[in-house]
Amino acid sequence: MERASDSIERLVAGDAALLATWRRYTGVVWTHLEPSTLTPSQRRRILVPSALYGVTAGEDPIADYRLTFHATVAGCGPLGAFWRDPVTDAVRAVAGHSPIVDLLPAEHRRALDLERLAGATRLIAVRFQTADGNRAIGHAAKAVKGVLARRLLVDGLAALDSFVWGPWRGAVLDDRVAVIRAYGV
Repeated sequence: MERASDSIERLVAGDAALLATWRRYTGVVWTHLEPSTLTPSQRRRILVPSALYGVTAGEDPIADYRLTFHATVAGCGPLGAFWRDPVTDAVRAVAGHSPIVDLLPAEHRRALDLERLAGATRLIAVRFQTADGNRAIGHAAKAVKGVLARRLLVDGLAALDSFVWGPWRGAVLDDRVAVIRAYGV
């Protein structure tokens, strides 16, 4: 809580230190994405919904903050709903007619109107499952998401069908859904 308060105070004062999105965010997904080894062009293709900024690209400068789409702010309401139209419009503008691959957790998905995106371009939702068909969660699921995101940035959409990482295998079910499944896990 102290870090969140300090971050907000620095933002309001205008003296918050800024880092590129790819440097600011940390965690299992980002570690396995290895953004420092991607080109600036590849990092600009990473779009991250943000409860503070709306949406950022991998090279955009951002401050440290702690705010989620679950939060409700007076005058704005729930942030997921508040940002839905502007974030959807921004993603559509950046993507143009290029396919969009959705690797988002449920919280970040609140800030997108996926039906509008699907109506404008090819939208591929990636789901991570265990061998028994349950949703994959935890460290391993986050790690494979980062590895897959990297493969998509480097190798393109073909990486979905040919993806293999440890026990994880990719399979495109139809034009809209790809599943990355851990076999025997």
